[in-house]
Amino acid sequence: MRIEDRVLIDGGLAMNLPIAAVREMGAEVVIAVNVSRPRPADEVDDLFAMLEQVASLVTWRNTQEQIRTLQPGDVLISPPLGREVGAFDFNEQLTAVAAGRRGAQEKAEALAALSPTSGPVGWWPANARTTASAATTS
Repeated sequence: MRIEDRVLIDGGLAMNLPIAAVREMGAEVVIAVNVSRPRPADEVDDLFAMLEQVASLVTWRNTQEQIRTLQPGDVLISPPLGREVGAFDFNEQLTAVAAGRRGAQEKAEALAALSPTSGPVGWWPANARTTASAATTS
């Protein structure tokens, strides 16, 4: 995507888990969702699996570095994707969403602690929602 004089691309390979980016944007607390995982060797049995494995290995080190920057109070969700969902499994959205729900439920207590306890529903400014959403897409 071109915006003015810049070309923007999906940052998945360069920064698959952009914790540093959201900190630079001013986030005091981070809820990170790590969906990267190298496949076990016995699953790398075709071209797409091999491409996925290469991409996973390229991003793995950076993802681990980002995870190490998490601070007390931050929440890391690692959905149990198992063998069912990989980077190229675009037809497995429902499986991925269900795994994401299970991952979030495993962190329910930590997430509940971050929930605002006062103020009207929707007390965040509209631009905070937009900024947070943009930072989590990759």
